[in-house]
Amino acid sequence: MKLRLRIDEVRGTFDAANAKRSWGERECLRVSFADDEGHTGEGEASPLPGYSPDSLAEAHAALETLDGFDADPERPLAALPELDASAGFAAEVALLDWASRRAGRPFASQLPEPARSELPVAALVRSETEGRARLAEGFAVLKLKVGADLDAELALARSLRAAGAVLRFDANGTLPRDQLEGALGALARLDAELLEEPSAGPWPSSPFPLAIDESLVADPETALARLRAGEAEWAVIKPMCVGGIRAVSRLAGSVRGAGGRVLFSHTFGGPIERAAVGALALAFGQGAQGLAPHAGLAVWPAATDLAFDGATLRPNTQPGLGLRWESPW
Repeated sequence: MKLRLRIDEVRGTFDAANAKRSWGERECLRVSFADDEGHTGEGEASPLPGYSPDSLAEAHAALETLDGFDADPERPLAALPELDASAGFAAEVALLDWASRRAGRPFASQLPEPARSELPVAALVRSETEGRARLAEGFAVLKLKVGADLDAELALARSLRAAGAVLRFDANGTLPRDQLEGALGALARLDAELLEEPSAGPWPSSPFPLAIDESLVADPETALARLRAGEAEWAVIKPMCVGGIRAVSRLAGSVRGAGGRVLFSHTFGGPIERAAVGALALAFGQGAQGLAPHAGLAVWPAATDLAFDGATLRPNTQPGLGLRWESPW
């Protein structure tokens, strides 16, 4: 069945940061397929500059080759070549969304593993005001970036811990090796749930779990070896950086085969990324998933995601991804 391709550019300003850099502008692509019977499916390519392994221009060029793609609704990915990173994610999500809408089934029905009944959601926060607001909204797990100004970051963490938060930390590999053991001790005194990507080089024994994150994209064999060696216990998967559903499924299997547990997160993309990653999290993830509302969503037209209920993620039961746009494209 021949499908027509449409690519819409989404641009805007936003305020986001990790432990290494900040962003003020966002450029994304909404990708949609349509058949001659009126069935559609949508995906999203939102590579994050300076973080993702591909660029928006590269994703756009790869996706343009799919106009007129001949898809089987029973096996929508069978004839699709595996594309890199965000292009692969956008194309495979759009095709599975199309096939599931056409069949009147939820997106999760296209995934290789059944969905869990629910998972908690963790929220990234940058200030005490934001952290306390998230706690009031029901988010028990708060994630803080560390490494830019450790003293100030620890002061914020102590305040939020006193307010009842379960704390998760992410250093984006920035903690100096000679300060790492001291930092781990300080975070342990805050009952840290885990620390993502503490530093480069070998990681010391930690009093709480460590997680691989961006190293899983940059050097997956070394990252997975950390799991096998017991240096890390968790892996954070950002599907926008990995590729399509097939690549994510293989990677999640590799993580579990290495003895690790899986968390999912985003690249400050839009509602389509969040909806699709939520479905993947319910299939492959454990623990509080890093999928709370974030600044990147405001760049996009407003949408309601039926799978997210405050700080809880549950399976969408509507056809497709379950997104409801407030205005048509």
